[in-house]
Amino acid sequence: ECTACMMGKYQTGSGMAEEAACMLCGAGKYLTGTGSVAESNCTLCGGGKYQSGAGMWSEGNCSLCGAGKYQSGSGVATEDECAACGSGKYQSGEGAEAEQDCVLCGLGTYQTGEGMADERSCSLCDAGTYQSGSGMAEASNCTPCGRGTYQTGSGMVGRQNCSECEAGKYQTGLGMADAQRCSLCGAGKYQTGSGMAAEDECTACMMGKYQTGSGMAEEAACMLCGAGKYLTGTGSVAESNCTLCGGGKYQSGAGMWSEGNCSLCGAGKYQSGSGVATEDECAACGSGKYQSGEGAEAEQDCVLCGLGTYQTGEGMADERSCSLCDAGTYQSGSGMAEASNCT
Repeated sequence: ECTACMMGKYQTGSGMAEEAACMLCGAGKYLTGTGSVAESNCTLCGGGKYQSGAGMWSEGNCSLCGAGKYQSGSGVATEDECAACGSGKYQSGEGAEAEQDCVLCGLGTYQTGEGMADERSCSLCDAGTYQSGSGMAEASNCTPCGRGTYQTGSGMVGRQNCSECEAGKYQTGLGMADAQRCSLCGAGKYQTGSGMAAEDECTACMMGKYQTGSGMAEEAACMLCGAGKYLTGTGSVAESNCTLCGGGKYQSGAGMWSEGNCSLCGAGKYQSGSGVATEDECAACGSGKYQSGEGAEAEQDCVLCGLGTYQTGEGMADERSCSLCDAGTYQSGSGMAEASNCT
C-alpha cells in the first residue's frame, strides 16, 4: 500500500511518509513513469526544444524553439537558450535542431537581421545591382551593374540581368537603375556598339563630315560636307564647320577633307566666288584676252592680247591664241576682240 511517486517526480530514499518527499524533475526534463528512484530517470528534452517548468511528465511538455531559431543541445530550460538563425538566413518551422536547419536567403537577396522566421524577411537587391550568391547578410553584398549597363528590376541574380546601354550611348557610373542614366554620344560623334563605359568610346565623325544630333548609332548619321566645301577636322558638329573652296577653285564631290581636294579652274578661266561646285561655274576670259595659268581668281587675271593683235574667242589659254593683224593694217590698242579692230 506504499504509493508510487507520480510521473514527473522521483524519490531516492526509503521510508518516506508524505508525497512532498517526491522530488520534481528539473527544468528541461520530464519523466513519464511512476515510482522513479533517481533523477537520472528524468529524460532530457531533445534538440530544438526547451522546458522551463519542473515536474513535467511528458515529452509534450517540452516546448519547440520558435521559428527563426534552433537548439542543438538537450535539457534546455529556457527559450532564450534557443539560438537565432544568423543574418542572411531564416527558418520558418519550429523545433529546428541545428544551424543547418536555417535556410539561406536566395540569390538576388540579402538579410541583415537575426532570428528571421520567413523568406519574406530576405530583402531584394536594389535595381541596378545583382547578387549571385546565397545567404548574404548585407546590402553591400549586392554587386552594382558595371559601367555601360543598367538594371531596372530588383532581386536580380547575375551580371546577365544588367542591360547594356544601346548604341549611340555610354554610361560611366556603377549600379545604374534606369536606361535614362545612359548618356547620349554628343553631336559630331556616333557609337555603333552597346555597353560603352566612357564618352571617349564615342567615335568622332571623320574629316569631311559633320553631325548635328546626339545619340547617333551609326557612321551613316555623319553628313557629308557638300560640293564646293571641305572639312579638315574630325567630330564637327555643324555644316558651318565646312570650309568653302576659295576663289579660282571648284569642288564637285562631297565629303572632302582637304583644301587640296578643291580643283583649280583651268587655264583661260577665272572664278571670283567661293564654294563653287562645278568647273562650269569658272568664267571664261573674254574675247581679246587669255590666261595661261590655273586658279585665276578674278577677271583682272585675264591678260589682254597685245598691240597689233586681236582675239575673237573666249576662254583662251595661250598668248598664241591672239591673232596678228593682217598685212597692211595695224592695231595700237590691246585686248582687241575682232579683226575689224585692226586699222
